[in-house]
Amino acid sequence: MAETTENKSSGKAKAETKSRAKKLTKGINQLTLNIAFYAVVVFVVFTLGAKFYRLGYNVYSDKSLTDTHNKKDYILIIDSGESVKDIANSLDEAGIIDDEYAFRLRAWLQNVKPREGVYDVSSDMNFDELLDIITG
Repeated sequence: MAETTENKSSGKAKAETKSRAKKLTKGINQLTLNIAFYAVVVFVVFTLGAKFYRLGYNVYSDKSLTDTHNKKDYILIIDSGESVKDIANSLDEAGIIDDEYAFRLRAWLQNVKPREGVYDVSSDMNFDELLDIITG
């Protein structure tokens, strides 16, 4: 009878050990998932923060429209009813502006209403100069 008691207590000890091992494994897995989740959240927050900082800097800075040292001249033709989005796209394709979205945001913030016409613009202008030209 002593053997069966030993076997029972040995079996209980093994079961308790397995149960603790499962709990420990589950805890480690949960901790790993939490760390991975928070790492992704931190990465996303920093990435979006950097993008919004750059956008804000481009919108509010007084720097020229492009970072290139080669000045580009462009003849901008604005037709009747052309939107700021269309103008920004044209200027971006011509290499006059680096950030189409910053231009559009700045124009929206200043409530720009472009006038139709033909304008000489260049990449060494800043947003204010360019917006003053196209609003006449």
